[in-house]
Amino acid sequence: MGKSGPGYKQASLIIEHKSAVWKLIGTFILTTVLWLYGVLMFLMLSSAVLHVRWTTLDQIKAMLQISDHSLRLFMYAAVIVWSIFLFLMCFWRDYNKSRFGWRNRRTYPTPVTDEEIHALDLISEEDYQRLKSAQVVRFDTNPIRPLNEGRG
Repeated sequence: MGKSGPGYKQASLIIEHKSAVWKLIGTFILTTVLWLYGVLMFLMLSSAVLHVRWTTLDQIKAMLQISDHSLRLFMYAAVIVWSIFLFLMCFWRDYNKSRFGWRNRRTYPTPVTDEEIHALDLISEEDYQRLKSAQVVRFDTNPIRPLNEGRG
């Protein structure tokens, strides 16, 4: 059975829709604030590590009562916590592999054959061929019969 849908001919996966103006403005403002916060944090952490002096950044640090030493301690603590989590996740992975073995539980079903579809007797042969061959199929009524009317 061939693949359904347009496949490689699909131009874009981005879904565009109309949105309220106040939502767009709010999204823009929130996104801008978060980007500025991220850039400020990156600059503060990189200046603490690299010992770079920038007057504006030093004023912001003084206003927030943050020193380069406290930023370095924060980064050391973050690296230590990250390393602990990494060690625990690796230990947990190895523990599960030793306890449960190297199981591969993802077995995919075999492709359905035409005979199996016809054996269900839920759709006529002509409708099934139309569904298989055409890119777009439009029915006036549902071609699939209910389960209680399928056979007989």
